[in-house]
Amino acid sequence: MARLGGALNKAMAKTETRSATKKRFLLWTFTIIALMMLYPPVRSLLTTSARKAYYLYILMIPLIVGYLFYRKRRILFSNSENSCTGAIMMAVGLMLYFFRGNYGAHLNPDDYSSVGVFSVFVFWVGAFVFCFGYEKIKKEAFPFLFLLLMIPIPSDLFGKLIGLIQHASVEVTYGLFQVMGFPVLREGFVFHLNAIAVEVAEECSGIRTTIALFITGLLAADLFLMTRWKKGVLVLSSLLIAILKNAIRIITLTLLGAYVDVKLINQSFLHHPGGFIFFLFALVLLGGVLWMLRRSEKP
Repeated sequence: MARLGGALNKAMAKTETRSATKKRFLLWTFTIIALMMLYPPVRSLLTTSARKAYYLYILMIPLIVGYLFYRKRRILFSNSENSCTGAIMMAVGLMLYFFRGNYGAHLNPDDYSSVGVFSVFVFWVGAFVFCFGYEKIKKEAFPFLFLLLMIPIPSDLFGKLIGLIQHASVEVTYGLFQVMGFPVLREGFVFHLNAIAVEVAEECSGIRTTIALFITGLLAADLFLMTRWKKGVLVLSSLLIAILKNAIRIITLTLLGAYVDVKLINQSFLHHPGGFIFFLFALVLLGGVLWMLRRSEKP
């Protein structure tokens, strides 16, 4: 009886392994289809959008999610029951994708691409649910939630987000100027100092580095921290550090222009390519916060 039971268990294990392999192959097939669907809206976004430079991070999201899935492959790709809900999601994603192609002419290019990428997201998540079930998403939700970052932010919301970061950067900059004792006059988004005027325009809002630090904070929180509230602290810190970094950059350029050479504001290395120096400074600060949070979790 024991031998018979062992043989049955081995046979069941082989059957489950074959079934899981078939499901992984099927998911890979759906993934290739999703990538082909994804190409047109992303290409349109990165070639026609007035804010195309802000959306370059989207290209990194699928690669990062691929790594996250690889880390959790034993949990996510183990055998499970198929779900009809996944087939419905796939159908909804396809309908939305073709609806966008046929009836989305009234949308601006950014929102047109947003609808396209969102439909691909619905299709692919539906494919995963169809192959491996919804329970896997409940157990390991982070990779799927992180994949949402691939969807371009709707244009109206993106404009408000830029304005919010721009306003916060100006407020922090003005506060730091006062703390340091410089005789600066502020008029909205314009600073007057030593007969020069410096405007914090939309391009100076720091939205790109803010998004980069936010993504970095999310990843670091998932990879290195266990406590939920500490993960939240790290993510919030990434946003605050991004604003502080932008304020320090504005102050640096303003002081160089006011007391060294006004050309340094727009023509210096620090204005465009030198931005990575301030970004590295922000990463060091974020790493310090992560180190303290992680150290507090150790017994």
